[in-house]
Amino acid sequence: MGFNKLHAPEIEVLIEYLSKYGSNDFYFSYIRKREAFIGSNKSIDFLGKFMERYEKETEPFYELV
Repeated sequence: MGFNKLHAPEIEVLIEYLSKYGSNDFYFSYIRKREAFIGSNKSIDFLGKFMERYEKETEPFYELV
């Protein structure tokens, strides 16, 4: 049995997806049920910052500040 990993796209793709679809869709597309992330340092940092904010926010958001 393996684990669920995500090959993260470039940061520009992640930023565009978040701005277009919002935090809830972003979470379900890129974060939910993932156990490991593979990709560039910038993409992985972006996903980490997203997860921190997603856990704190109660309202959907469309950009990381």
